[in-house]
Amino acid sequence: MLKAGALKFFTMFWNQISKPIAMALLPDVIRFLGAESNVVHSYAASCIETFLLVEDEGGRARYTAADVSLFLLALMTSPFTALQKPESEENQYVMKCIIRVLGVANVSHEDPSLISSFETSLLPSLQMILSRDVSEFFPYAFQLLAQLVDLNGSPVTGNIMEIFAILLLPESWKKSANVLALVDCSRHSSEKHRMS
Repeated sequence: MLKAGALKFFTMFWNQISKPIAMALLPDVIRFLGAESNVVHSYAASCIETFLLVEDEGGRARYTAADVSLFLLALMTSPFTALQKPESEENQYVMKCIIRVLGVANVSHEDPSLISSFETSLLPSLQMILSRDVSEFFPYAFQLLAQLVDLNGSPVTGNIMEIFAILLLPESWKKSANVLALVDCSRHSSEKHRMS
């Protein structure tokens, strides 16, 4: 209960905490992604997402790819540890955290080999979400897929193409929440095919 309360506090007040102190706290928050408690790792994921959204005056992001590069390996693996916990296979807070980390870290420019290892970690979870027809997570899954395709310098891999078959199903397009993510996925995929 104490951990969850502390994480909730940090989530609410990240923008009030100075950058050096926040950077010192971040490794502990990342560590809580591995907590057994669904509440604790959900708050940790929400806390990290909020942390990465903090802006300074003028609308400039306070934390950049250079800042998160120190913790990149943990930020790329810990969320998947949380997704493997009971009752967290479909955790929306962890999914949002993954999307935010990918967006801020700009991984491909630092080390393109991380993309393939991240893809290997992520695809089973995406396939599980899509095969179990967990429709409330479809938009997140398709956003992650679009981000993976965009980050990957090479043509779209066979594993991703298998998932893209779902793009063609009429059921995927019936839910309005999916449409923007599906369009984004389709656009990134067609751009990669055009380049190859």
